[in-house]
Amino acid sequence: MTCNAAMAGVSMRDFPYQIDSVVTIDETDHAAQRLSVDGHRPFLCKDLNRSWPIVRRVVSTPSVDDRIALFADCLAGSEIRFTYTTASQKGDIGIGPDLAPNFRMDERIASASEFLKLISALVREPTGECVYAAALPLDTLPHVSSQLDSLDAIGGNELWQRNLWIGSGEHVVDLHFDMKRNFISMLDGVKRVTLFPPEALPYIYPAPLHKPVAGVTRSLVKLLDTNFDDHPRFASALKMAQVAVVVPGDTLHVPPLWWHHVESYGFNAMVNAWYEDIDAESRRAFERASVRMRRNIATFSGVNFEEPGGAQLSRRLAAIKNSCSELPGYWGDYLQQQYDYYVFAKHGDPYPTLPGMHEEVADVMRPHLWRGIRRRASRLGKMLLRK
Repeated sequence: MTCNAAMAGVSMRDFPYQIDSVVTIDETDHAAQRLSVDGHRPFLCKDLNRSWPIVRRVVSTPSVDDRIALFADCLAGSEIRFTYTTASQKGDIGIGPDLAPNFRMDERIASASEFLKLISALVREPTGECVYAAALPLDTLPHVSSQLDSLDAIGGNELWQRNLWIGSGEHVVDLHFDMKRNFISMLDGVKRVTLFPPEALPYIYPAPLHKPVAGVTRSLVKLLDTNFDDHPRFASALKMAQVAVVVPGDTLHVPPLWWHHVESYGFNAMVNAWYEDIDAESRRAFERASVRMRRNIATFSGVNFEEPGGAQLSRRLAAIKNSCSELPGYWGDYLQQQYDYYVFAKHGDPYPTLPGMHEEVADVMRPHLWRGIRRRASRLGKMLLRK
């Protein structure tokens, strides 16, 4: 099987947009790769992982049943937690119309052999059902990890986690973003990944901050079936979008904070590597600033900065917002953008399709703020008693 053969028999869903392709960088051009990583720009490296032992075995094995058997050997003895979706769900994995997850993460468990038999059956005779094992830590899968090379040369030295993602394909993971550098390396099957930079936030229709799905914020937009009557701003986001088709041997860099939408086709196996983007001290400073921002969403939601006293509040918030400039530029810019969108509402209601949601988010966050105040008051009381 060649990489072109990975596309054979794969029917991808219609992609309704004409957008730019992600830049391709030669697998030997490490300087350009590092510049793009440091500059937080996505790129695709064709054949970067073609020499990995497991990829060499995959691309030389034409039969999909034989390739599934190859992974069965690598995973022998492992228990696999996986997500199942019904045919009626059409492979959509993300947020539902009720703002809750439309899937149950890792709801099932099976031996690797039973899991891969299920995949094999769905690949041979598709029913519309999907099974997908997400983020299986490679440090628990030594027979897989031993067949991979390190990406530290381009990812950096602070590898956070490396995982295997494997499933029957035909599933779509909604637009979301992560806080780490992410390198997606295909082992089998095809993924189409659509990316949007952090500055697309005003046009991306984020879900409420207090309703993350699988721990991350999602977009309310269904990329392949966008309702532009409900989401007219999304047309502006598409002007910033990039897309990549990733096949065995390829590695795609997804920078931190970039929104990405992932479609999987055919028997699908992928390894990802998450790397820290900033040092530990800067990370702690960013997390403190993020907590402060959320408190300010709770405190200042609904404040009219044009009313008497509003200018003073605006100056106070501006000073807090500007303190983000002390963070590494990319991360400080992100937090300032969050202030503009969620606190100052420079683009209008942060949840234009969900009337009253901004106030609900603030109400949910406010109790956390008051609990913090009570904890500090309690500590102060204990200190006074000791005196």
